[in-house]
Amino acid sequence: MIPLHRPYVGIEEVKELERVINSKWLTQGPRVTLFEDMVKEHIGVKYAIACSSCTTALHLALLSCGVGPGDEVLVADYTYPATGHAVMYCGAKPIFVDIDPKTYNIDPDYLNGMITDKTKAIIPVHTFGQCADIDKIRSMLPKDIFIIEDSACAVGSKYKNKYAGTLGDISCFSFHATKGCGIGEGVW
Repeated sequence: MIPLHRPYVGIEEVKELERVINSKWLTQGPRVTLFEDMVKEHIGVKYAIACSSCTTALHLALLSCGVGPGDEVLVADYTYPATGHAVMYCGAKPIFVDIDPKTYNIDPDYLNGMITDKTKAIIPVHTFGQCADIDKIRSMLPKDIFIIEDSACAVGSKYKNKYAGTLGDISCFSFHATKGCGIGEGVW
């Protein structure tokens, strides 16, 4: 068997785990609040909320934008299934947009003709840590369409000197062990 990844866990990580276990706060404790504050400070946003997974974060982001039955959400066609599933959890329909084969991100040139009166949001995926062309995407969207960044693989990535997570209306990161910055299952 060839593993997808082998995370490095050193003595520092073991000490942090011991600290959490000994605190008796195994969920939603002061370390989660500290993590949320660190993320907010690092990328320069007002709010950061830890969720159980990036899928959950995407689902909540869509709901907070009012996405529901009868709505359509534009989604990159090269992504993890959870991106489309989160749209379906809201009763909405994912509309898959082709990617640029050089970047694996949504190709803004394909947006023409895909936006309808049912389009409520777009989820550009920042693939392999490379941010989607948000400026071009934004220029092609009506003002009332939400941009929800799927930044699952883009922790620390920048687009025109701005961090992923600050480019759209809402952003969702993943801190799963297979990502560039893994802290277990925590996401926001």
